[in-house]
Amino acid sequence: MNQLLSLAQMPTMDNIDNMVAEWALNLATAAIIFFVGKWLAGVARTVFTKVCEKRNIEASLSRFAASVLYYLLMAVVIVAALGKLGVPTTSVVAILGAAGLAVGLALQGSLSNFAAGVMILLFRPFKTGDVIDGGGVVGVIVGIDMLTTEMKSFDGKQMIVPNGKFLDSVITNINAYPSRRVDIEFSISYDDDVDQAREIMLDMLSKDERVLDDPAVTVALMNFGDSAIDMVARAWVAPSNWWGVLSESREKLKKAFDANGISIPFPQQDIHIIKDNSEEPEEAAS
Repeated sequence: MNQLLSLAQMPTMDNIDNMVAEWALNLATAAIIFFVGKWLAGVARTVFTKVCEKRNIEASLSRFAASVLYYLLMAVVIVAALGKLGVPTTSVVAILGAAGLAVGLALQGSLSNFAAGVMILLFRPFKTGDVIDGGGVVGVIVGIDMLTTEMKSFDGKQMIVPNGKFLDSVITNINAYPSRRVDIEFSISYDDDVDQAREIMLDMLSKDERVLDDPAVTVALMNFGDSAIDMVARAWVAPSNWWGVLSESREKLKKAFDANGISIPFPQQDIHIIKDNSEEPEEAAS
């Protein structure tokens, strides 16, 4: 009797054919889901990249975001294809989540740099070519990646700075605006003419084509020092001309002062010796 029941439960050729046909249909459907989904993910990545380009989003950030979008869509496609083949998708999602958590804990330090990189690329406190002072370093921005920023020091050294360095520090962007003020400080003797010194400085800066007309150049008396009258000339220039105008103006000013008899005094101190003429007290009689 048991043998008859076993024979009755054995799959027949018709059942086997149906199972094979169903499996083949599921396999074909899974393949269609995978390839069509992959194509759609690629289209979504391309469209997303073009939208970012039209909105002038940083290229590094747009490429990274497009890649993240693509792989997220591909993960959904793969899970859907595996589900069509009968694979328990809940287990697959749980495994992927656990793997993501483990990777996140292992790369905790890198993730902070990554988050800072996203903030930099998104809000653009600086860009390639800017001169900045931030994160304890000063230099020219050469390139910005998701984890690090490459900088070049003024003496030609390469500096690779983790983006997290910029997250909690004040960033001074010297190239952020089209003009920058240069302060040229100088001193003259108390015996010299303040108005003459002012006219010499104004005439010298007015002949420099790098100095902007607006705002106008100003020369002010700043302080009565111990040894000299301290003055300052303030002019506005393009950021790229700042150092050249400062250094060359100092040299020109020295020559102009020498030609006009204006001295640049060095620190000096007058010492007055007062002799005590009072008589010495007589020694007590022994």
